[in-house]
Amino acid sequence: MVIYGAIADVSVASLFLGGFVPGILMGLSLMVMIYFMARTGREVCPVHKRPPLKEIFKAFRRALFPLLAPVIIVGSIIFGIGTPTESGAIAVMYIIILGLIYRELTIRNILSALERTVLSSVVIMFILSTSRAFAWALTIERVTDSIIEFIYGFTGSKFVILLLINVVLLILGCFETATANLVIVTPILVAVAQQLDMDLVHLGVMVVFNLVIGIITPPVGTSLYIVADITKLPFETVAKETLKYIPPLLVVLGLITYCPQLVLFIPNLFR
Repeated sequence: MVIYGAIADVSVASLFLGGFVPGILMGLSLMVMIYFMARTGREVCPVHKRPPLKEIFKAFRRALFPLLAPVIIVGSIIFGIGTPTESGAIAVMYIIILGLIYRELTIRNILSALERTVLSSVVIMFILSTSRAFAWALTIERVTDSIIEFIYGFTGSKFVILLLINVVLLILGCFETATANLVIVTPILVAVAQQLDMDLVHLGVMVVFNLVIGIITPPVGTSLYIVADITKLPFETVAKETLKYIPPLLVVLGLITYCPQLVLFIPNLFR
């Protein structure tokens, strides 16, 4: 969302807010699917004894302060306390303090985190700079105009155009990383959205949701390789087991595509 916001010149805070309802719907749809699989015996799910309330409370107390970090980031952005960059810095200081209090943070850990941060930042800045150049080239060569003319020559229905956008993004997500796809498609889709009089926050959440589904979809879902490596399972096994959870995600995608208020309701409250 940060990368999309930078490329499309859209408020990152609004994108974060727009992702709340789709994120909850995503979680609920997967819960329903998992419950169905367990109840029908399609998945063997052993039943464990419920831990006593005392243990649950102790676990909650241990996790409470670390879990406040994302709340601090999103909350400070939403309420105008700081920009996304400043909010990230505040969260970093908060985590450092927690690490010192819990005595789990060492100088070696800090230096390692700084090294990874520098490498990640370099990659992101390179992506953003090249995306700007790519968008400029698309504008000069009138590529977006040609694509828009082609789409409207094929159909004038907003319903069909949004369906085509989803299909294309899902296919692209199967073969390339989400970041690379964002760089390629965002300048084009922004121009299409403007022609459709579509809110760019709605478009951004829709694009991100599409690409999230794409990176867990065979044949080259990039996240599947990561999961296979972590679990030491064959790629084919991971891909096969993942397929059954894609249909509920597609249902949620359809809802957020054709019911924009599911995305825009919360951002509109803060405008």
